[in-house]
Amino acid sequence: MLSTSTIANSPPSSVHGEKTASIEEEDKRHNPSPPPSEIRRIQRKIDIRIIPWLCFTYLVMKTDANNITNSAIMNAEKKHDIKSQLKLSPAQWNWVIACFFYPYAFLEPASTLMIKKTTPSFWLGRLMVTWGIICACVGAVQKYGDLIAVRVLQGAAEAGYYPGIIYYLAFWFRPDQMARRVAAFYSFGQLSGFLGGLLAFAISHADGHLAGWRWLFIIGEPQRQASTD
Repeated sequence: MLSTSTIANSPPSSVHGEKTASIEEEDKRHNPSPPPSEIRRIQRKIDIRIIPWLCFTYLVMKTDANNITNSAIMNAEKKHDIKSQLKLSPAQWNWVIACFFYPYAFLEPASTLMIKKTTPSFWLGRLMVTWGIICACVGAVQKYGDLIAVRVLQGAAEAGYYPGIIYYLAFWFRPDQMARRVAAFYSFGQLSGFLGGLLAFAISHADGHLAGWRWLFIIGEPQRQASTD
């Protein structure tokens, strides 16, 4: 411990440094760090059990985001695409695409901070369940206003997922260990273009009394809910 006379005769910066060092030593005694072998064991578990699931859910989210553009060309030759059935003008279609990003960008910081206020399992699960239900509702829209409302809600529901995952991984890995994990996670999002187009082509053959683009959003609901299990 530092004596009163030592503190009085020491420069303020020196006293502050000694106090900080003393606090750090006390913290280390009460909260010892696990050995490196234990940290590596925990990180291997995260790599095997959690990261693949996070990659899959990100793939599902990006596929959902791409479904709106796929719906514009599904069965377009029969006028059964979303733009023809809802009688959307080019300007209206531009708003349908753009309105998603306003709540997404505005709510992203707050949504990310909610992971700290709650828990990652609760908040990320809440995001996935909410956006899954809202995406399925696109299959029930009947007019331009309905579609705008659902797209705005979808943007709000998906806000914070990507930065939230990066924040979550930072609990377990140092910055120099994050690059490969983030690259693997991000690469699954890029696969969504291929997967989404393939699913849209397959589901377009279900076009009938209910338009194929509606089936695209409705059938996607089981895969979204599977990603939350």
